[in-house]
Amino acid sequence: MLELWLVRHGVTDWNLAERIQGWSDPPLNAAGRAQAERLAPRLAGIAFDRVVSSDLDRARTTAALALPSAEIVLDPRLRELDYGTFDGATWADLASGERAEAAAHWRVDRQQRRTPGGESFDDLAARVAAFRAELPATGRVIAFAHSGTIITALHGVLGYPEGRGWRLQIANTGISVLRFDARRTQIVTVNDHAHLREG
Repeated sequence: MLELWLVRHGVTDWNLAERIQGWSDPPLNAAGRAQAERLAPRLAGIAFDRVVSSDLDRARTTAALALPSAEIVLDPRLRELDYGTFDGATWADLASGERAEAAAHWRVDRQQRRTPGGESFDDLAARVAAFRAELPATGRVIAFAHSGTIITALHGVLGYPEGRGWRLQIANTGISVLRFDARRTQIVTVNDHAHLREG
């Protein structure tokens, strides 16, 4: 059996400003670093056969703070959706102005239509599926990634809702755990962030 832990990165200033991060690389802020540090005792004593992270700084730093003695393998397939020219904007910014028409066009079919200069949800799903296909059949793997990446992995198990948009929300440093065997996939937990409420 393979047990896959999926952990979202800590909070950034862009998260707080509701800016689209995509492949942009804002660092964790002080609160995000504290969130990642609170993961450390949560994960202590759990033996992971492999520790993997998106190569973007916010995920990589979360991994390093949460598992400070681990060897971390960076994998760009775990990056967030590439929002292309939408990166850095807020959704309110995209409601008007020169990018509004492109944003409206993309929203009609986000699954197959790519953002200008970026990806579609199908592109992200293909990256996530390729990452999953290369994992071992047994063991315990932890992957530090992004909200969209984790939601895509979960929809790969649950199926997509009508309209194919994302209907789940993952908190910063939220933990989701899946178990795979030859017969089925078990969802153990989704968006567990109890460590942020402790103390």
